[in-house]
Amino acid sequence: WMHPMGVRGFVSGRAAWQAADDAGAVGEEGGAAAEDMPVSGRWARRRALKMIADKAQHHDFPRATANVRNVKTSMKKLNLVCRLVRRAQVDAALLQLSLQPKKSARFVRKLIHEAKFNAAVKGMDPENLLVDEICIGRAKYLKRMDIKARGKTGLITKPYCHIWVFVREVQPSDEFSFHTLRRKRPHWKRRIAETKSIARRQYGESVGKELRDRSWHKPVMGADTSV
Repeated sequence: WMHPMGVRGFVSGRAAWQAADDAGAVGEEGGAAAEDMPVSGRWARRRALKMIADKAQHHDFPRATANVRNVKTSMKKLNLVCRLVRRAQVDAALLQLSLQPKKSARFVRKLIHEAKFNAAVKGMDPENLLVDEICIGRAKYLKRMDIKARGKTGLITKPYCHIWVFVREVQPSDEFSFHTLRRKRPHWKRRIAETKSIARRQYGESVGKELRDRSWHKPVMGADTSV
């Protein structure tokens, strides 16, 4: 996902509106009329690129949003938390984030709460919401000097991020996985457990066959074995 402002310096106003017209965002319901197309300007580029981004995400359902800027964390750490709750129900996402010890989970949990409140203001059912999308973007990085030995210096970067959270109501066609509190074992541990269970089952079958083939009841001397 690319923020509409990410390429504002490379697209002119007329070219942006032409691209929006090709994408079908101009002239439709909710879009701008073709005769109102401005020739140039920063606002025209911003509005046209936002139309293209919204059209590309095929948002057919009304959504509520919440965002925060300049969060003191890196994109890599933040994305690890966001992957847990993408395409999950809001209540399950909030429960999952409340059990996370990471600092980034606090920011995402607060934003989901805010988006849930905004959805209730818009008339949506707050008990039947889905985390439709979580977008993160890189903000300005602070640079500080790191003093080292022998008169040398290094550079310390302090990363900041932007976060956008979008929620919407759950539809019958949605497919999402229910989040459980039980932590999944790593793949290599699961493979070892499966190998042990297969070996245990094969051993049980071989022992059972041996016991069935073995004659435990020897005939008694003089007894009638014809019965």
